[in-house]
Amino acid sequence: HWEKIEEELSALPRPLALMIQNDYLAVTLLQKLEDLGVRVPEEVAVIGADNDELHCIPTAISITSVDDDLEQIGYTAAKTLDRMMNGEDVSELILVPPKEVVVRGSTDTIAISHEPTAKALAYIRKDFCHSVSIDLLAESCGMSRRRLEDAFKKYVGRTMAAEIQRLRHNAVKRLLRETDLKLNAIAYECGYADGAHLSKSFKKQELITPQHYRLSQR
Repeated sequence: HWEKIEEELSALPRPLALMIQNDYLAVTLLQKLEDLGVRVPEEVAVIGADNDELHCIPTAISITSVDDDLEQIGYTAAKTLDRMMNGEDVSELILVPPKEVVVRGSTDTIAISHEPTAKALAYIRKDFCHSVSIDLLAESCGMSRRRLEDAFKKYVGRTMAAEIQRLRHNAVKRLLRETDLKLNAIAYECGYADGAHLSKSFKKQELITPQHYRLSQR
């Protein structure tokens, strides 16, 4: 089984990304790639599923994984069973969407052939929580601001400002889920002026307040 997979991996062009059905198999895949001398994530990026931290985090390269939202799946299953026991027709297809992709080391790479854009994206991902000067960033990349903006939009699919906002928003969501920090403290950590600005931006994107989001994740 794995011997055939190793043969196919050796023949595939790189760079490439592989998604595997669960985190346990993702750990095994990382080991096989290491045996083949394949660099992760530079040559092959790996994504697992289940977001099982017992498998995702202890590995030499932490594993990016899809959070299946097992709690919601269990709740939906119990609710459906209750409906069935009360004689309701539950023949419709019930889908529970995954919660998110939890990004870790196995996909922490920038696969962009345009070097100035790759450099700009790497800088933004590193320093998005601080004040980012697009003019200074363009100068360091050896391009005018307009040319870098155009190239970034072409290769990344969104503007630099939108990428900064996306990263900040995702960082806010993570801190709301995983910590009990006050909004002002989260705002400071993620590059917002204060809790009020954070709350306004968050509600615009999620349609709920940060407080309600935090409660929904507990």
